[in-house]
Amino acid sequence: MPSPSRQPLGLEQRAAVVYLAEQRGCACAECGLSEHLESDDEVRYRKGGFYVDLYCANGVHPERINALGKGFSLTLDQARRLRLKGVSPDEPPPRPIKSDDE
Repeated sequence: MPSPSRQPLGLEQRAAVVYLAEQRGCACAECGLSEHLESDDEVRYRKGGFYVDLYCANGVHPERINALGKGFSLTLDQARRLRLKGVSPDEPPPRPIKSDDE
């Protein structure tokens, strides 16, 4: 069973996340390109927000890298439009991830 602080993303949701990132002007920190961005297959809820890792699949990198060096944050409205659990009025928000450094 998936953690309440992590949710799987379907293909359409992942494509929408990449589109949102491109619209916000995000690009790979290493190569500077946005056309090779790929979304992780899950979204995380942490410290009151939703985050998705974006990777760069550009062949100039020896391996797929985290393009932004951190998670791409989604606004509450974007999370609703992606139909994420925990953001509709009738669902409580998911519990945040507990980490060792908190």
